[in-house]
Amino acid sequence: MRRFRSLSLLSLLLALGLTSTAAQPAVAGNPTPIPSQPDRGQPKSLAEADRPRPYEDFTNWTDEDCHKEGSLGETTNSSTGGRVVNHFQFCAWKQHGVTFWAPNQIYPIGTLMFRMTMMAQASEDGRTVTVTFKADEIHVPPRRGVLADIAVISMTPSCSTDKLPAACSITPATRQSIGLRDLGSIGLTFTMQSPRMPTSTNPISRDTGRFRFPYYFTTTTGGQQVDQQIGGIQEFGTSWRCDSAQLTRGEFKKEACVFPTLPHLRFNINDAGITQSSQHIRQAQENPNSTDPVPPENGTKTIATNLHRHWDDALKDAQRNASRKACEAAVPIKPPDTDCDEYPFASTKEGSLAPPLPNYNFSVKYIDYRDNRRSGCWMGKWLVKDRVLEGDEFQVDIFDGPTYPEPPEEPECVEGED
Repeated sequence: MRRFRSLSLLSLLLALGLTSTAAQPAVAGNPTPIPSQPDRGQPKSLAEADRPRPYEDFTNWTDEDCHKEGSLGETTNSSTGGRVVNHFQFCAWKQHGVTFWAPNQIYPIGTLMFRMTMMAQASEDGRTVTVTFKADEIHVPPRRGVLADIAVISMTPSCSTDKLPAACSITPATRQSIGLRDLGSIGLTFTMQSPRMPTSTNPISRDTGRFRFPYYFTTTTGGQQVDQQIGGIQEFGTSWRCDSAQLTRGEFKKEACVFPTLPHLRFNINDAGITQSSQHIRQAQENPNSTDPVPPENGTKTIATNLHRHWDDALKDAQRNASRKACEAAVPIKPPDTDCDEYPFASTKEGSLAPPLPNYNFSVKYIDYRDNRRSGCWMGKWLVKDRVLEGDEFQVDIFDGPTYPEPPEEPECVEGED
């Protein structure tokens, strides 16, 4: 992934008569894989409170984090030129250069350069999204500081939904204008709301849509305000999803909004609390033909890395039973203190009963029961924390992180979610 450098003043002046230019979006391209930790498996003396469980890895970003490259946990959203962080944050930024011309449009009087950043925070306690805009890296030519003083950014928000009767609104809803320097020191904030409107076919009021924030420079010419586009139409925007899953699913306690992207469930193979689960998943993903059950006539297996959650409790129980039978067929005498671990998980559509049947594209293995239940418990908490709903796709990543000893017993993890 790459960042685009700021436009130089010289390149702007050579724009062959264009009144304004704009840099490319700061982030673009295909989704970037989450990197492995650099300290591959090196022991660390870390307190138990520092152990990064999957459902606790939700660090909030600042605008400074948004400007950095390669931050852990990011996913590039190529359709919007921004980054989605842990489902609940979206950020994007652009470098801009605007050339101001003399009234006769014959020669430029100065070039103003700045960076515009959007930080959007989806609520975990309500169907709202807060969007804040800031400007920084404001540069003006010598003796032309007045350009930054008279420059005004004008922005008109809009919000749309993908289907009816869903609705959304943005406050403030009308065009907003703010001086560039004030945008740098104060910022401009909007709030999007999606009201709860459950129906018989959509009982959790799961609604999706998109908001847009086109913006312009506003200058005063001859006593009249004139919108000056910044190198063409400029805007920030992204998709959103809000739901009230707590209406039908007890594990969700509140309604919330997210930014749709592919979330990653990440297990550290060097965490002794889940090492056996992680080893089993890695083996299933990387060498599926080495796992049980063995397909007939030396057939080959394909085991998915990207899974889809389901909420069918009967299917979950049936897939667990099918997996236990596969464990018993592979190892007739169950080793002491073990559980039958399965991958893909019983709570996913790719589990042991995924069509077409008979299905061999899964893996089972007896592992330590504490490890099995702990990883299942952590996954269950992550599915709730990261707002993974019925039908949502997620990716399972096994990475080589710092070494942690086995954690103490966790009473809430007597039974795991798998």
